[in-house]
Amino acid sequence: MSAGSATWPASRPPRRTRWAPNGRVVSRPPFSARCWTGPQLFAHTSVSGAPLRTGDLLTSGPVSGSARGQFGTFLELAWNGRDPLGMPDGTERVFLEDGDVVCVTASASGPEGVQLSLGEVVGMVRPAV
Repeated sequence: MSAGSATWPASRPPRRTRWAPNGRVVSRPPFSARCWTGPQLFAHTSVSGAPLRTGDLLTSGPVSGSARGQFGTFLELAWNGRDPLGMPDGTERVFLEDGDVVCVTASASGPEGVQLSLGEVVGMVRPAV
């Protein structure tokens, strides 16, 4: 992964992540809880012949910590549907719904303390067609 001309080293994975559906931050999972290291993720992706190029973004899937504010999925955050999450518009969610907008950010300390950031990845849940 790269941020401008700086390379995001495998030894410095993202330290801070934020998951914010519909403008509400619902989780700040620690990336240190992930199952795979950056090099392992790269190997698993490329071993089957997937073409990887400079600048490609690899994702790990949900990352969950041990505390409730660190869970990485709505299913975990809503305790399997028992405790729906309140949204800024007053609605409640157990799962993402059509029209929901999700914003994910991540950052880490880079070489010589430089802050590297993924920026924001924003997506809207669209209805199935």
